[in-house]
Amino acid sequence: MDSFLPFPDCDTISKTYNGQIDSHLIQKTNEGYREILPNLPRGKGWMTEHLVQYQGVWLTPNAALKGLMWVQDHFKPRSTDIFLATFPKTGTTWLKALTFATFNRTRYGFADHPLLTTVPHGCLPFLEACPNDLDGFPSPRLLSTHIPYT
Repeated sequence: MDSFLPFPDCDTISKTYNGQIDSHLIQKTNEGYREILPNLPRGKGWMTEHLVQYQGVWLTPNAALKGLMWVQDHFKPRSTDIFLATFPKTGTTWLKALTFATFNRTRYGFADHPLLTTVPHGCLPFLEACPNDLDGFPSPRLLSTHIPYT
């Protein structure tokens, strides 16, 4: 089972990323975002002023749309990746905790388990909210998403 650990511990997420994202890649995604945003259908949001429809999915125009565009443009999946895909507000935090605990059940004891000090969102990053270089994570990577399809 040791070969099936998502990463050494939850803190690996913040330590793996060295803060160096290619500025050209960021600029490319931002340019694409600015080009399409004015032309997307808009609707009234419930947690935000409005939503935009992109490729058949209603998203918040800032974080969710930019994150989705980043994933589509730059994410390189691996055959060993494991995705927890949930709809917002349907128990994502609980499912993340269960997933992390299950995959690490032999690694940690009750006294030193990372979920005692780290929220589940820190153990399974949201793919669309984590434009970091995920290539540095060891396989298999446990990732979560609210993206219904891409």
